[in-house]
Amino acid sequence: MDISGIDHWWINDTSSFSITEDGILTNTVSLSPGIYFLEIRAYDPSGNFCLSVIKVIVNRKTSIQQFPLMLTIITLLSVIGGAGVVTVVIALLHRRKR
Repeated sequence: MDISGIDHWWINDTSSFSITEDGILTNTVSLSPGIYFLEIRAYDPSGNFCLSVIKVIVNRKTSIQQFPLMLTIITLLSVIGGAGVVTVVIALLHRRKR
């Protein structure tokens, strides 16, 4: 156990990720779907470090175009209501999944 604490963090892929002084990892760019292997090091004030290699899996992106569609559907349901609208919405969603 090292009682001197963490002086700073290091990450091997600074073009796509960053790590804060608290060790919080975030992406700095929009990531393409795939697998990213990252080496992360925690350094103490004496320059000693421990490291870990992690695997980040990015699944396919959710299209931003789906959100306006959902807002439109919710608005239609709240304003008009009724079983007919629900049936149309379910049919549209089922059709988009194919």
